This record gives sequence, structure tokens and C-alpha cells, in this order.
Amino acid sequence: MMHLEWELRQQQVTRSKRLTSVNNENILVQAKEYYLSGLLDLGDYQKDCALFVTNTFTYHSILWRRVDMSYKHVDCEQLNSLLQRGTTTLKMYQTTVENMNFTYIEPCFLSHLDLTSSIISTELLVNLLNSCTSLRKLSLESIPLNYEIVEKVVCNEQLDTLDLAMCTGLTFECCQLLTNKLSLLRYLNISWTELSCESVQHLCETMPRCIEQLNISGQRYNLTDDNIQSLARRALRLRVLDISDAVLLADQSIISLRLHSRLLTHLSASRCYLLTSSALITLKLLPAFSTLDIFGTLGQIQLQQLHNEFGTRIHLNNFPFSNIARPTTGIQRTSIWGLRTRL
Repeated sequence: MMHLEWELRQQQVTRSKRLTSVNNENILVQAKEYYLSGLLDLGDYQKDCALFVTNTFTYHSILWRRVDMSYKHVDCEQLNSLLQRGTTTLKMYQTTVENMNFTYIEPCFLSHLDLTSSIISTELLVNLLNSCTSLRKLSLESIPLNYEIVEKVVCNEQLDTLDLAMCTGLTFECCQLLTNKLSLLRYLNISWTELSCESVQHLCETMPRCIEQLNISGQRYNLTDDNIQSLARRALRLRVLDISDAVLLADQSIISLRLHSRLLTHLSASRCYLLTSSALITLKLLPAFSTLDIFGTLGQIQLQQLHNEFGTRIHLNNFPFSNIARPTTGIQRTSIWGLRTRL
């Protein structure tokens, strides 16, 4: 545990110059005066110095507000100890968390939590989420889920960003919880989650009206033109949408988006083989539309025709991967959702 704390403190050490502690400084000044006057021996003076350093550098909340624990092996007790120091932004990418017969986590102040690809037991994950009531942004990407976990997630009703890409275990009941409770959700990634037809339909019909960016790609045969029509009519603020790898989608989906999603700026429809260039060209009629990604959807000749029609205003096939709701993108390996977690 001491080794872990030492590593984490190194990430924060350059911030220490901004910290002052009037009470502790007064103690040191008085201790120094007593020592010089012969009223305090050297050992006691050194202890006061050590106490000042410990209180200032080890437990001061400013040092622990943003922490990167990626790739580390920690136990639940260490995690709980960290969170009690006032951490609000925590990156735990590919972190392994061991139970060690200690599963209770005290209430914490987390607002940004990245658990992407973490190895953590269901019991411990439930306890961790149960300690969080102020989450604004959360990533559980590639983590097995169940109803109890989702139930804890939606207790954070102010959540505006949720990344569930490649998660398993999302049932129809889980989808009901998500759309019923998270009314402030603006960025949602629910790609490649093996949703049922019923779940996809429910999401498209009950999606929070304030949603701005949605990744629902990878649903293969379960995402239909009717679903897109329902989504477009409901989510009028939608600006970025990824519907890639939905092999049943045809031109009717593009028509629905053009008619209802007037704020749409970016559409990804890669490997949607039934879409035609004649329908995609009409997206230029949307006033704010600027980016279309359709990798593997059209042939080279049709792509060139699209490029000629779009001109320089609309970019074609610039982004093979989606960044929607994901905590870390591009070269920003030390940040989550734009907040730095490591110096």
C-alpha cells in the first residue's frame, strides 16, 4: 500500500508549491522558536516537521482530486483509502482490483470515473457504484453488467455521459432503467452490446430528449429503419450519431434523419450495405452537417461521386473510430473527458 501511495504522490508533487497550511506553519514556527530557546529538543522538532510534511503532502485533498491508477493492481482497502482523500476524477483503465475480504467502500466525491477494461468483481463494482452519488461521467466499457449494477449507475441522476461500449449483460430491464432514470443524458455509447430487438426498440423510442451524441453501432440485425425513425422524431437535439454495422438499415433511415434531425453534424454509417449514394447525398441539405463516415458501405466510384457532390463543406471518411462518450481519445492518454489525471 505504501508503494502505491508513493507512486500516486509522484503524480501530484509539482502541485505542492501552491499549498499552504497556516495552522501547521504556525506549529513549525513555534516549534522552531522553542527549539532555539532550548525548550524543545531536536527529536521533537523533527517530529513536528515530519507531521507538517505528512499532513500537507499526504492527505491534502488538492493533491488527490485527479488520480490515474491505470494498469495497477490494488485492493479494495487501498481504493477506499484513496477515495476518502477527496478524489473527484479517477482513471482506472485496465486496473485490477482485488477484494481481499474487504468490500465496503465509504461514500465518496467522484464525479468522473473511468473503469474501462478494469478487472473488478461484480460485488465490488456494486459497492463502488453504491458509494457514488455525484457522478457526471462514467465509463464501464468492456465490463460485464447486470441489473444490480445498472441500478446503482442510474442513482446518479445527473449523469450526462455514459460509456457502455462492448458491455455484456444489458437486458431489456436494464435498458428501461437507463432511459427512465437518466433524463439528463447527453452522450451515450451503447455500441456492440448484443442488445435484443426489444431493447433496441425501447431505447430508440424512449431515448432522453436531450441526447446529443449517440453510438448505437454493432447491433447488426436488430436495428431497423423504424427504430431510426422513432429515434429521429424523439431526439431532436441529436448532433452526432453512429449506426455502423446495422445491415438492415436502408435509405428510409437517411430520409428520417434528414427530416427530423436538423441539428445533425456527423453521421457514421459504415458497413450499412443497403444505403445508396443517392440517399446519402441528400444529407448536404442539413444546415449544420459536416462529416460522413461510410467505410465499407459504397464502392470507390460511388464514393468519388459523393465527394464531388459534397465539395469542401462536408468531410468524407475521416474518422474510422467513434469517440462518443469515451473517456480517452487520440493522444490524450493522461486525460479523461478532457481533464488531466497525470502531470
